[in-house]
Amino acid sequence: MHVRPHHELQEFMAKLLFGIGTVSIREQRRMVNRACKEAARWHDERTQKIRGWVKDMERYIQLEGGICPECTCRLGEFSDHKYDCSLKAMVISMKK
Repeated sequence: MHVRPHHELQEFMAKLLFGIGTVSIREQRRMVNRACKEAARWHDERTQKIRGWVKDMERYIQLEGGICPECTCRLGEFSDHKYDCSLKAMVISMKK
């Protein structure tokens, strides 16, 4: 997995694992386990937030008569969508 420099998760993990080299091996294991659990929780929260955004966007599109705010195409079917519309890609990826 490639992590961007100054990524939020990278900074979060660095805070949780700060000073790991100065503690016993038993405590190192605890720190790593705790950091992994917190990272998984962080990821789940972010995923749920994005799914909420997608659902809100779908509701908005339905209220606006099926017009995509991203590419202004009618959304009766995704085949009508422009090829490079990021909303289309986001909705499709979240439905999997």
